[in-house]
Amino acid sequence: MLIGDHIGAYRVTGGGGERGYTAAHRHTGQRVQVFVARAEVGGALDLFQRARMYEALPHPGFPRIVDRGVLVDHRSWLAIDVPKGLPLFDLVARRPLPSSEAAQLVHDVADVLAFAHERGIQHRNLSLRSIVITTGTRAFPVAVVDFGFPGTTDDITALGTIAYRAITQMFPAAVVEDVPGAAPELAELIARMLAKEPADRPTAAMIRDVVAQLLAPSVEEPVVTTARWTQPRWTPAPPITSDLRATVSGEIADKTEKL
Repeated sequence: MLIGDHIGAYRVTGGGGERGYTAAHRHTGQRVQVFVARAEVGGALDLFQRARMYEALPHPGFPRIVDRGVLVDHRSWLAIDVPKGLPLFDLVARRPLPSSEAAQLVHDVADVLAFAHERGIQHRNLSLRSIVITTGTRAFPVAVVDFGFPGTTDDITALGTIAYRAITQMFPAAVVEDVPGAAPELAELIARMLAKEPADRPTAAMIRDVVAQLLAPSVEEPVVTTARWTQPRWTPAPPITSDLRATVSGEIADKTEKL
């Protein structure tokens, strides 16, 4: 496939190989990642297994299959939606995350991972680049992408590394005892996630539940809710009263007489 070729209703814009093609719908402009079955033996089975993986993860934090079909050479293909938003890598490159924002991020990503782990699916390639802070109409604040590629990275260690880098903008040392800028409870959790022995690391579900407790407001403190993403503020115009209407009409009449 070359740039400009069409796969179903999608125009290829780049990519290729095992990570699929980037493409856009020729009418709506929707961005997708298209996977085409390899022509050699086993190609169709690999694509079928990828489709089953996505269908086994009906969580709003995962991309979803939006279309599928067959090429003229009888190879199957499927299209995965590309979540709209800001890649976490780009956000962290601009600024470190405050502890509260990093905690919310860890909670949301752990929730997605726990959903996958409960179904026997590991990411194995989790990084700042595979997490998108979503915008638009998506029903979850983050999307975890690039599932299903070969890798050896432990998901919990990867999430701990992501959290450490998000807060400090640095890579963690071989042994982590503190996370500069993180609240003590969150720093302790990140250190456990980065433990050398797998048995010493918490599960994704445990991480989600622990951070949920950290994020829960104290019953002794007033509850103040703030949106993670807020629209620009604006000041509404005053209502047009009869006095204001009469004043404006009078000014217009005066200007007309002078002309």
